[in-house]
Amino acid sequence: MDPATRPWPSARTPSASPSAWQRSSPASEPIKYIITLRNLSLSHVLSS
Repeated sequence: MDPATRPWPSARTPSASPSAWQRSSPASEPIKYIITLRNLSLSHVLSS
């Protein structure tokens, strides 16, 4: 059966394990950079 059509989530899917997927995907490095910047700006706004 195609993993995309299974009714239950797979541990190998990015949605089930985003951190593991990011570590294994070089293309996710810019994404992690953007998320880090966003988290820093959000925490700065909330603390002010």
